[in-house]
Parts: sequence; C-alpha cells; structure tokens
Amino acid sequence: MAAQFTGEEIIELTKGRLAQGMMPDEAAELCSDTRRLAEGWWFVALPGKHFDGHDFLGDAFSAGALGCIVEERGSYPIASTSFPLIAVDNTYDAFQQLARNWRKRLNPRVIAVTACPSEPSAVVELCAKILAPEFSLLTHEDGDVESLFNAEAALDETTRILIAKVAPGELTQAELVGRALAPTIVVLTEDGFSHLRAANEDVIARAECDLLAHMDKNRGSGIVSKRSRDLLRRLKYHFGERTKLFDDDEIKIETAEDGRSIMHIVGSSVGFPLGAEIKPADLWCAVQACKQIGLPDDRIASRLS
Repeated sequence: MAAQFTGEEIIELTKGRLAQGMMPDEAAELCSDTRRLAEGWWFVALPGKHFDGHDFLGDAFSAGALGCIVEERGSYPIASTSFPLIAVDNTYDAFQQLARNWRKRLNPRVIAVTACPSEPSAVVELCAKILAPEFSLLTHEDGDVESLFNAEAALDETTRILIAKVAPGELTQAELVGRALAPTIVVLTEDGFSHLRAANEDVIARAECDLLAHMDKNRGSGIVSKRSRDLLRRLKYHFGERTKLFDDDEIKIETAEDGRSIMHIVGSSVGFPLGAEIKPADLWCAVQACKQIGLPDDRIASRLS
C-alpha cells in the first residue's frame, strides 16, 4: 500500500487548514499529476516554471479526486464550493513533509545518487542489479523534486531499499530533497549537479553538502567520486568520518583471459567486472554503496558478472 493520509493528518502534518468543502473521513493516496490521478486520491497542486497545478483543480475534480492540497490564495479556479481544499503555505514543503512522514513510517534504506537529469545513472543501474536478488527495491530514475516526492509516497510495506537518482532543477532544492529522503547513503558522482552550469563550484559544493547534512544520523554515510576543491574542503571539515572518497591510486584495471576488464580495489581480494561503457569511478561508487548495505565483495562481484 502506498502513502495514504486523511484530511486531518494532512492538516496536522503540514499546519494547513480546510479552506473549502467538508473534511472527508477516509484516507487517500497523493498525486501531483492529474494525468496519473485516480479516483479517490488527493491532488497536490504544485506551482512550476511551465505549469501551475492550481490551474488543474477542475481536472482533479472531474477525475474524482477526494480533494486538493493547495497554496493559500484569494480564490481558486473551481466551481464546486463543496470540493475539499486544504490550504498550506507552500505545497512543495507540504508534499515533502507528507512524503517524509510516510518514509519514516516504513523506514526503508535510501540510496540517493546525484546525476544529470538527461542521462541514465550508471550508479543507480549498477546498485539495482547488485541488490535486486536480495532486497525488495524501488528504483527511481527521474530525479526531479516532484517525481522524487511521488516516488517516496509510492513506497509500500514490502520495499526495503529506495534507490533514487537526484537531479533537482535548482540547487536550492537539494536541501528539500535531503530533508524528504534522509538518505542512508549519499553518492556524489562526478556528473552530479553538472547540469546546473550557471552555478560556481562553491555553490554546487554547498548544495551537495545539503544532501549529506540530512543523511540518516545513525547509519548514514557518503560515497564521493567528485573531487572539486570546494567540495573536498567542506567534506574534510564537516563530514570527514562519514564519507569515503574515490582515489585512482586505490584501484587497478586488468584484462582477464576472456577479454573482460576487471577492477581491483585496494583492501579487497575480489575483482569486480567492469562493463565496457562503465566509468571506474561509477563502479567503485556502486560497490561501496552495496558494501555499506551489507553485501560482501564476492557476492557483489558475482552479480556484476
């Protein structure tokens, strides 16, 4: 069962208020896209650069939504005054709070991997391949903030690990994602946040550290292949004991008799198969993440074969 909330729970968790209609008694799932909205669900109206969810309240009503979570406004473009609207200060914050609350109830482990939005994440794919035979997974490859909240709300009781690509449209959203996911493992890849080219390295490093700052306090760890000066300085000062850094000197690539490339990591007696299009740093990140989850080296290597 995915996340379900009653109107009273939504108001309590978001500090919202019933702005219109009667409060329904039943609990319902959350959705921020009227194209996926099912009858009896809550619609979360998120404002965006190109579309504003508040313009689609009528579509949500027609689709049979239980009600809508909206931002405080003077009026709303919907004819029915009996249709429940719960008003909050900021619907992104509200969605984050609800998704976070649901994740805390289920308590899966979360692997958050920074990546470019336009390309598949090799680290996400490798982690999923290694962990899938042993754990019930939810793998999420979209990466934007809205889709991450929807993915978190889609967790069910059987999910043990969420592997999430993180590629926010704005650097300021990194903290919002960190608060929502509270990751067990944060993987900062070389390509992560590189799509936000307008920002300088120091600003990007701060956003990356916003993810690390919200790691699970008891079992959180960072795995870092990126080596910008600003990031390394911040890691040393704030997260030195909780992060593991990629170092070219700690790996060695050899060619096996069958022609495959094998990566050896200092401290391990096992060789890890390196796919033709996989960067050594990405494979290293995936291996370290799965080791943090508890898999031994030989099992990781066998699943990469």
